[in-house]
Amino acid sequence: MNTRYTHRFFFVAYLVMLACTLLLSGINARRTTGEESPYWGRSAQSFSQGWQDEQGDAVDPGQLNVEKDHPRSEWYEIHAELPQVLPADATLSFRSLYLRFTVIIGEHEIYSYGMEPSHVFGNSPGTCWHHIPLSGTYAGQTLTIRYATSYNASNECFADMELAGGAQLIVDVVRQGLPGLIASGLLLFLGVVFMLVDLPANRIMHRPNHGLLYLGILAVVVGLWSFTETHVPDLFVTSQQALNVFSLMLLFLTPIPIGLFLFECLMIWKERLFYIGFGLSVLEFVVCLILYMSGVTDYMRTLFITQGLILYFLILIVYTVAINIRDRERSRMEKGLILSGISIMGVCVGADLILSKLSYHLDNARFTRVGMILFILLFGVLNILQAMTQVKENSQLELVSQLAYKDGLTGIGNRTAFNERLAGLETMRQQIDPVSLVMLDVNNLKTANDKFGHQQGDILIKGASGVIHGAFAGLGTTYRIGGDEFAVVISSSTGREGIESALRIMQKDMERFNENEICAVPLSIAWGYACARSPEDPISRIMEEADEAMYARKREMKQKMGQTPVVR
Repeated sequence: MNTRYTHRFFFVAYLVMLACTLLLSGINARRTTGEESPYWGRSAQSFSQGWQDEQGDAVDPGQLNVEKDHPRSEWYEIHAELPQVLPADATLSFRSLYLRFTVIIGEHEIYSYGMEPSHVFGNSPGTCWHHIPLSGTYAGQTLTIRYATSYNASNECFADMELAGGAQLIVDVVRQGLPGLIASGLLLFLGVVFMLVDLPANRIMHRPNHGLLYLGILAVVVGLWSFTETHVPDLFVTSQQALNVFSLMLLFLTPIPIGLFLFECLMIWKERLFYIGFGLSVLEFVVCLILYMSGVTDYMRTLFITQGLILYFLILIVYTVAINIRDRERSRMEKGLILSGISIMGVCVGADLILSKLSYHLDNARFTRVGMILFILLFGVLNILQAMTQVKENSQLELVSQLAYKDGLTGIGNRTAFNERLAGLETMRQQIDPVSLVMLDVNNLKTANDKFGHQQGDILIKGASGVIHGAFAGLGTTYRIGGDEFAVVISSSTGREGIESALRIMQKDMERFNENEICAVPLSIAWGYACARSPEDPISRIMEEADEAMYARKREMKQKMGQTPVVR
């Protein structure tokens, strides 16, 4: 299984799932009637006392104690007396959880909600804020709420009930949600930063590692979900149900980026089990989406599937962490970061799950935000440490590469690099331009070494390298293939005219080098070149022709200097 392409598949699938979440939220925004925006009037006061049920027993709207054997189609009632004095701009504000209901004053129905089945939530409209204007003529009358349950669950209730809401209601909710707003903003900020840093970090590391990208996506998704859990957005949106859909669907989108991040950041045990989890997550999303949209079932009835998948991933993650803790190649700091990050997130998420089951809370992500922030920070540090280690390893590999492929004296390519370049060109002859080779030999190197020492010989070789490289820069690549031998490989259609032009430049540079008396021995270079006659012309033949031309010129130069030609 190709890990690289598998990661890409699940990442693309994840983006499609995110797009579907936004689309489904938009559909629900258009199909549901918008609530009235909060009334910006005077301060709110609690209206959770004085309620009674049909039998006249006192009842708390925030704890209806729904019995599991009650039929869901049956309607129940609670009622309370309104104050004797109501201002003309009074507003009744409360939050309903998974209940369909109507509000009746006297014999008049003044408000209803959730009467028609909705997508995602089935017979229940989910959770929603309600702001119901009350006329001053209702003062002292009986206010009745007739409701029907959807799931017979203990968390179905009317919470945070206040009278004469408005500005104070908004202040109260914002004040309660302020820590969550700050934490959510921090998650979103960290997510955006990590995603922006991912590309330059990959360029520095010289290998694809998108751990920061996946960690950033996770931070953004959790940040958006925790932002909706503060319920501050509820006060300002026109479609509560669309916001509910968006919030709940975000939970489907958390397992995949966690798994993809762990693939990049940790040593994964049994990676196929992770792929199975990813596949099940995508399958769950698609199947549940179809079931929701067709009205066959709703979110609450499939919640156990999501919880089962989360448990599946948690087991794999715990085992993966255990494997990494036992890994001798990891430092103590890395092991501490891994263990701390997973432990903190697990404890915080578990605390919110337990508290949500025990009683109603306006904000069900209080500890999850803190745990996720610490998780992201700790694993962000771990990812940075791994990036630094990778950069160090790349530097060492680059040094080894330089020693293997570069000449230690001149810094240009050596014989090994030259041979590999020719081998590569030989296998790609049909796809590249015609190949030309220039072979060069430095005269008088032995004289410089014997009469003036090897230091002067090194100066002569460095001078030759600079002159040759400068003359052929932009035209071809220069190599030192022997003690006094150089070669230039040209894979372009420049032809003989370009080579002759570069040789004239080289001759002028040699003259300037000698005029400056940099070396005790004058710089003199013999050269010869050859060009391919056709795309099929073997490079070995081109090299042989260039060598013959170079040695012929070398013999000619020595004859002019009165020396005996040397035949190699």
